[in-house]
Amino acid sequence: MRVFLPYAKLVSEHLGMLLLVARILTVIGWLTVLFAVWFIAVSLSSPTWQFGALSATIVFVYAFGFLVVGGVLAALVAIEENLRRRTRGF
Repeated sequence: MRVFLPYAKLVSEHLGMLLLVARILTVIGWLTVLFAVWFIAVSLSSPTWQFGALSATIVFVYAFGFLVVGGVLAALVAIEENLRRRTRGF
């Protein structure tokens, strides 16, 4: 099951909670992308498909935001862990 965990190879000794938040935001982002694709498919069959397409575009923007914020947080955790490992020898 660890294969489906976002950032599975990333570990942190000090920023474990931040890594958890990054993983949760990434999962929310991917679920939001799936919801937007489903919403587009459903809205194309309705007579007001323009409203559905606009709403799905807005949902895609939120999904992209979740994925970007999760990625930035994971990058911060990776940078901190890399610096911690470098300075451990001193």
